Amino acid sequence: MSLNLSNDTNTTEQFLENTLDYQQLRSRPHLEVYDSYSILVGENNEVRVVWFEGKQTTAAKQRYVIIKEQLQEGFLTRKIEEARSADSALDFLTIPSNYRQDLDKIIASMTAQAGRGLVGTCLGQLAIKAICPDQDIRLHKASNSSSAFSWKEGISMRAINDSFVIPELGERGLLRSNQYGSFMTRTMAENYPFTTFYKAEIRGAKDSWVRITQALESGEINADAALLYVLNTLWKNSKVFEELVEKLIERVDSWLQINSNCTVMDVSRVISYHIEISEARARLLEVSMHTLLQAEQELVVDVGGNLKPLMQMRTANLKHGNLGDIEILLGHQIIEAWDAKYKNPYLSDALEELREKLKGRNTLELSFGYVVFPEKENYNEVTRKIVDIEEEFGVEVQILTLNEWVQAQLNRATENGVSEESLAKAWLRAYAESLGQRRRNIAPIDEPTVDWVQSLSTILS
Repeated sequence: MSLNLSNDTNTTEQFLENTLDYQQLRSRPHLEVYDSYSILVGENNEVRVVWFEGKQTTAAKQRYVIIKEQLQEGFLTRKIEEARSADSALDFLTIPSNYRQDLDKIIASMTAQAGRGLVGTCLGQLAIKAICPDQDIRLHKASNSSSAFSWKEGISMRAINDSFVIPELGERGLLRSNQYGSFMTRTMAENYPFTTFYKAEIRGAKDSWVRITQALESGEINADAALLYVLNTLWKNSKVFEELVEKLIERVDSWLQINSNCTVMDVSRVISYHIEISEARARLLEVSMHTLLQAEQELVVDVGGNLKPLMQMRTANLKHGNLGDIEILLGHQIIEAWDAKYKNPYLSDALEELREKLKGRNTLELSFGYVVFPEKENYNEVTRKIVDIEEEFGVEVQILTLNEWVQAQLNRATENGVSEESLAKAWLRAYAESLGQRRRNIAPIDEPTVDWVQSLSTILS
């Protein structure tokens, strides 16, 4: 194990001088990483396991085949249905209470901004261990290519996660996550085993997850029982969420009845306040804009094309060919695009990115703009870049506050004969129903929205 402790005040030598002695230091639990293997060491220098790097062994390939076949044949589907039954609660008693608490913490750590990846990873590990107890769920990478990192006894958890776990749970409304699964980012994909010494910065109940992983490997937890426990908890959370959404819809109806002559700006004030008191404000700004266009579309306002379904929060725009967070399409061509910018009034970098996106596009009919919230600022450099882009591509680039953008949408609606009251009411309903997962065909929001639903319900009460 290398001790490179070169911070502002300590060198390796100073550290060792102030530590009991090197051998005693090594007697503490640690992970030793070498060129082609890693060693997990416990107390008193006890070697617990050696993990070898390299192409998958025949045994590992066979285990992977078994796991995939079981998942393809509906293993997880059956467990999800089994977990709905109250009878499965009897199995939970076999899980030690401290580990039940850890599982609860992992699930409770999910927010609109963090925690889903950890839950998805944990569920995948539980399913793998329940199907194949011999598989080490700390080894999450495997390959038969000499150019890719691989553990000899590992399996590709990423493939299992995004092919089976995330799609199945998302379809049931139990866990909504990015379509590419929990291993989309490097957070869960570092080239180290999942142990106490996994140093990636994980947002969520990381310590609880590590304890669960260790307990599954040591046999302290029955994987099948733990899988049912997590799925049962997700079912309960899903039921609670549906009840909260019903309450929110009732609050919307009541608020609209009391404020029967509400204006679009009345609704804008409600939504703006909701954005300001919530987490993931940038995402809510996108949702607020998209739902106003949903309302226009429902009221048959001519927007020139069709509103594109809301994109996932962390979609790479350049990779996916998007110009903005909100887009209107005429056929396959983008004719109107808006980028939501929360507390990001300085748009110089965004304009450079826009320039790259516009290259090679048909921009003849394109309208583009930034919607900044809560306010905008003027910078000479930004103004110059906008002029350059408009001259190069013939695209008008607007920078509007949310209220200015809302007013522009109102003007378009009234020009199409839609009353302001109708637009205001349709907007608030679309916003609430989208947060309540009632419009997933047009607004597939994959963040957990329970906090957003609760806070909007409170505001409307």
